[in-house]
Amino acid sequence: MTDQPANVTSLPEPSRQKTYDTAETERLRSALIAYREAEDIGVPTLIMRIADTTKRSILDIPPSTLQRFLKPTPKKGSNKPSKTNAVSLAIYDEFLQALGDSDPVSTFGQNLSAFFHLPSEEPLSEIPDELAGIFDSTTDKLTDIFRINKPYPPEKVPYSRLVITPLPHSKFAKAREFVFNWDRSPSPREGDDTPRRAYDGVMVLSGASLFLCLKNVLTGTPRTYWLQQQLSEYLVGHGHEASWVIPSSADEPAAPVRPLEVAFHNSDSSS
Repeated sequence: MTDQPANVTSLPEPSRQKTYDTAETERLRSALIAYREAEDIGVPTLIMRIADTTKRSILDIPPSTLQRFLKPTPKKGSNKPSKTNAVSLAIYDEFLQALGDSDPVSTFGQNLSAFFHLPSEEPLSEIPDELAGIFDSTTDKLTDIFRINKPYPPEKVPYSRLVITPLPHSKFAKAREFVFNWDRSPSPREGDDTPRRAYDGVMVLSGASLFLCLKNVLTGTPRTYWLQQQLSEYLVGHGHEASWVIPSSADEPAAPVRPLEVAFHNSDSSS
């Protein structure tokens, strides 16, 4: 064994570095992009904040590495950027963890979009601006759903309002739905005793389909939609919700849950 020079200090055994798979890397990328956009800051300021939060030198956070990392995932067939080293990813991860989950919906959206992305497939698309806005929905009248000889076409009634808010450079959008006609009545009731439901969640665009994953803000039960865009201003498809939703009133049990056929119309568009 060769003796070390007297002026050289032995380094401790390095700890095992955490590795990051594609989903985790995309989660970190989306979160950093969202933070930077929300704070309206450039890479130099972001480096200063990361260094200050993680108690590291700015020399540990190379600008070129961070700039490459913040570029959106390239489409299939284009030149892929070099992989970010695990040491830098660990620093970004530590910074984001220190920020905390101040916005659980955004965190869920980042994880959901990263979960659906497969390295061998086309990355999820960013939500186009044309899908942003307020959409009012109609659905079949409740009494028509249970009839054997249903009228055709079935009578449509107003049902809910959906607000879609895309985030810059993100593969998901925030979604919020307010159901004001839970009974699916031709003449929705008004007043404090009217059964209503509110939902928060996210939407991702996969191919030609929109997938919405929401939760009832009161009961926490999941609610999903598969929708497709039609005539640029309509989103049509079906929704589903867990069967143990709260009843419409104290004396009335919850209605059986069946696939809900809906058509959302962009209220900001001219028809």
